[in-house]
Amino acid sequence: MAMHGFAERLQRRSGSLRMERTMLVCLVMCVSTAFQALTADTLEFRKVGYVEFTTQGRGQPDATERDARLQIDRNAQELRIVDEEESASAAVYVQISFPDITRILYERTRPLLNKQHWLTVEWAGMSGDGYAYIRLDEKNQRQVREALKAFGFEVEVVTHN
Repeated sequence: MAMHGFAERLQRRSGSLRMERTMLVCLVMCVSTAFQALTADTLEFRKVGYVEFTTQGRGQPDATERDARLQIDRNAQELRIVDEEESASAAVYVQISFPDITRILYERTRPLLNKQHWLTVEWAGMSGDGYAYIRLDEKNQRQVREALKAFGFEVEVVTHN
């Protein structure tokens, strides 16, 4: 009987250690991302999808998702969404000055089988108003949000279950 109680305590302690280890890993990831943001000139995140909206002949909107990279450039004070290929001639889809950014919204949706992570960046500036709709990868969504916060942006969070 005493052995059974010991096993339960040991199992509870093991679960507690696992939780502490998980929390420590999350903390290290957040701190390292914030440190990178403070020390790097340009942060780049791969595996993002830029959703480009166009209007068809009859005025109906059409969305095309393009494979892209998200760049946060400290020196130029810009957020850029560029084509996934690394050549110098890679297309720049969106280029936004930091002061022009008015809102950043992170959304997590749960369709039937998988989670999706979306980032909306809204801006208003001399060149006009607009927004960019970006699909984030499961593996980089937290780092993107932490990097934006480290650069001084407030990131609103909305989750849909």
